[in-house]
Amino acid sequence: MTLTPLLEESEDRARSGLPDLAAVLAAGSLVLITAVGLLWTKIVPPVVLALAVLLLTAASLRERRVPMPDRLLAGLFGALVLWSGLGALWAIEPALALDRSVKLLFLLAPLLPLLSAPVARLLGDSAIEPHYFLIFGLLIGGGLIIVEYLFDFPLHRLTHNTYDIENQYYNWAVHTRGVTYLVVLAWPAAAFLWLRRRPWAALAMIGFAGSAVVVGFSTAAALGVAGSLATFAAARLAPRLTTLALGGGVVVVALLSLFLLPRLFQTLPTSGGGVPYSTHHRLEIYDFTGHRIAERPWLGWGADSARHLPVSAEELSHYQIFDRPPTHSHNPFLQAEVELGVPGPLFLVGLLLVVLIRIGRLHPPLRPFALACFSASFGIGLVSYSLWSGTWLVMLFVAVFGFYLLSARDTARSGRPA
Repeated sequence: MTLTPLLEESEDRARSGLPDLAAVLAAGSLVLITAVGLLWTKIVPPVVLALAVLLLTAASLRERRVPMPDRLLAGLFGALVLWSGLGALWAIEPALALDRSVKLLFLLAPLLPLLSAPVARLLGDSAIEPHYFLIFGLLIGGGLIIVEYLFDFPLHRLTHNTYDIENQYYNWAVHTRGVTYLVVLAWPAAAFLWLRRRPWAALAMIGFAGSAVVVGFSTAAALGVAGSLATFAAARLAPRLTTLALGGGVVVVALLSLFLLPRLFQTLPTSGGGVPYSTHHRLEIYDFTGHRIAERPWLGWGADSARHLPVSAEELSHYQIFDRPPTHSHNPFLQAEVELGVPGPLFLVGLLLVVLIRIGRLHPPLRPFALACFSASFGIGLVSYSLWSGTWLVMLFVAVFGFYLLSARDTARSGRPA
C-alpha cells in the first residue's frame, strides 16, 4: 500500500519530463535532416520515421491514448494505398506494384498521426523551440550547398567517386534535390520568425533559399521560388481568394496535364530546332506516356510501372532523344494516370485540395506562408519528382508538421479555441 503513492509520483515525474525529451529529439532530428540531409538525402526517411515513432510513443505514454490521424487525410491516403495494392492484380510488374503500396503504407502509418493534438501538446509544453533548430540546420545545409557550387564540389569529391570532370551537367545536378528541399523548408522557418516579430529575418530566410537557387541553378527550384513569392504576396492581401485560386489551379493543371501535355509533341517541328534539349525530351516522354494511357485508361499499368512500360522500335523511331521508358513521367498527374488509371489523378487532386482546406484552418498569420509553401511544393513536384519518391514525401511532411506545430502552439498562446 505504501508503495503506490511513490510509484504514482515516479510515473508522474517521468511523464512531466517527456515534453522536453521529445523536443530535444525533434530538435536534433531537424538539425540532422537539414544540415546533413540536404546534401546526403538518403538519411532523411529513416531519421524522420525514427523520430515519428519516438514522438508517438512519448505522446501515447503521456496521455494514455494513441494519437489518431486526420480522418480525411488518412482515408484518402488509405484508399490510395489500397488501390495501388489491388493494382498488383493487373500490373505489368505485380511485385513492384505491391512493394510500392506496402512501402507507402509503412511510410504513412507513423507520419500521419503526428498531425494530432497529443503530439502538438507534447512538444508545446516544452520550453525548447524545435523551429530554431530547423533554421540552424537550414543555414548549415544551405550554406554547404552554396560552398559546393562555388568551389567545385569539395565535399562531393571527398565522399563520392562519381565526380566526373568531363560531365559538368552531372556535377551540377548532384545537389539539385537539396536545393528544392531548402526552398520548401524555408517557408515554415520563415513563418516561425515572422510570428516571433522578426519580419526581416523571415524575409532573409527566403532570400537565403533563393540565393542557393541562383548559385546552384535548378529549374524546378526556380519555378518553386517564383510561384511561392507570387502566392505569398497575393495571400497577404487576400488569403481566402488566393486559396480558392490555388484550388482551381490544381484542377486546371491536372486537366491540362492529362489532355494537353501528351499532344504537345505533335506541334514540334520535325527537326526539333529551337526547342531546348530538356524540354524536347520531356515532350517526347509525355507523348509516349499518352500512348500508354490510351491503351489502359481505366486501371493503369500498376504502381511505379513507368520505367517498365512497353515501347516498340517503331515508336522509338519517331523520337530524337527518348530511347527507353523513363523512371517516371515527369508530371505527377500523368504518372498517376498511366500507373493507377482514372482513380490515380482523382486521388492526387483530392489530396491537394484537402491540404488547401487544412491550410485554411491554420492560425491566420501562418496562412500566407503555408500557401506559399504549398505553391513551391506544387511547382517543384510538377516537373521533378516521382509520386513514389520517399525522401520528397518525407520532406513535404516535415514542412506540413512544422506549420501544424506553429499553429497549435500559437493558437494555445493566443487563447483562441482549437
